[in-house]
Amino acid sequence: LKNSDGQIQVSSSGGPDNKRYGWAMADIIPKLKNGWNQLNLNLSDANVAGDGGADLSAINYFKIFFWTTDKVTANFNAGIDGLLFKARPAVAPGSETTVEIDNCDLVDGWETVGTPVIVTTGQKEGAGYLQGKITTGNDFLQFIKTIATPIDTKVTMSSGQLQLWFFVQDVSLLKIDGQ
Repeated sequence: LKNSDGQIQVSSSGGPDNKRYGWAMADIIPKLKNGWNQLNLNLSDANVAGDGGADLSAINYFKIFFWTTDKVTANFNAGIDGLLFKARPAVAPGSETTVEIDNCDLVDGWETVGTPVIVTTGQKEGAGYLQGKITTGNDFLQFIKTIATPIDTKVTMSSGQLQLWFFVQDVSLLKIDGQ
């Protein structure tokens, strides 16, 4: 993973670099369209941190970060909504296992570049969604959630997936290493 790729991460260490599963933005960006995208990231496809993967019975950290190809010339909006773990339908047909990490209706515990904002129109789940903004002249955005009480996902590496809604204003501006 190169720094410019960005990543979506979950961890049980309370931070981004230990006991982590991650998915490279370089693999996700080519599948995105402008607007809302529902991401279903299989845990079995995740990159595993050198010290081992996250303890799925004690997830306490989420992060998504990425860059644009150049410094933006106008504000660039992105958002996330409906963050949860669930059983993969193909692996566990009929399973009702879903464990919410955050419905993104409140800024509690969230960090972004700049002040976290909840937008209450156009959301995919609940009463709102978390919006982040890359302001003019910048090229980086992140969403970080530190979870005070660790979450038991009720899934396994082989049966589970991380699901979230991800809003991208203009996919063509997102950076994949080598672009």
